[in-house]
Amino acid sequence: MQDPPSVLARELGRLVHDRRIKLGLSQAELAGRCGMKQPQISRFEGGGTVPTLTLLRRLAHALGADDPAVQRRGRRPRRLAARQHVADRLA
Repeated sequence: MQDPPSVLARELGRLVHDRRIKLGLSQAELAGRCGMKQPQISRFEGGGTVPTLTLLRRLAHALGADDPAVQRRGRRPRRLAARQHVADRLA
């Protein structure tokens, strides 16, 4: 059985990667939007680390996942669900 934090890290990394690609951003561009460095984005997307909740909020903002227009669509965006999952696990 896999360690839950490593499963979470891979899932969050995949979600960020998929959204970044959908938006047409490079890792360097996303890093610039978040105040991070490109290797940090690479490590995160690869599931090598679970970011802090503060960093998840910055990533969500940079990826447009915290946009109220997205939230009004009547369904919860996957990135927000992932962020809530992390918050619940840290509580």
